[in-house]
Amino acid sequence: VQLYFLLPLLYFFPLWHDSLFLLFEPNVWTDFLGLLCVVLGRVVTFGSMLYLRKENRQTGKSFTLHTGGIFRFTRNPGLDGMFLFFIGLGLLFPSILIWLGLIFYIYYMVFRVRIEEAFLQDIFKDEFVNYQKQTNRFLLFK
Repeated sequence: VQLYFLLPLLYFFPLWHDSLFLLFEPNVWTDFLGLLCVVLGRVVTFGSMLYLRKENRQTGKSFTLHTGGIFRFTRNPGLDGMFLFFIGLGLLFPSILIWLGLIFYIYYMVFRVRIEEAFLQDIFKDEFVNYQKQTNRFLLFK
């Protein structure tokens, strides 16, 4: 998963991402949409991190379930931002490696989120179950 973050560096090695590996030819519209997704993805990710940092009241082993702010719309806004960021990279650098990496990254992160949710359910019990019923796991899909 960590190597996936390095895939955009392929841009500097044209022989590795020439037209044989491109899913489509980039144009002004894909570049604009890609840049928009990258910027919005970063804003959502950093915004959710800042919200958590500001609202975090954890002391010792006490935890707080965050359900306000952006967490009213999605249980994982940081990951939603990352998904949007990587979709933007896929539009800016339409290599098949970027898109295959995105599929692997999403699969892996859904697996990790399920583990985290089991942990949260153990800690917060009914409060987390109610939150799960009211809020999607991710913004665009459950």
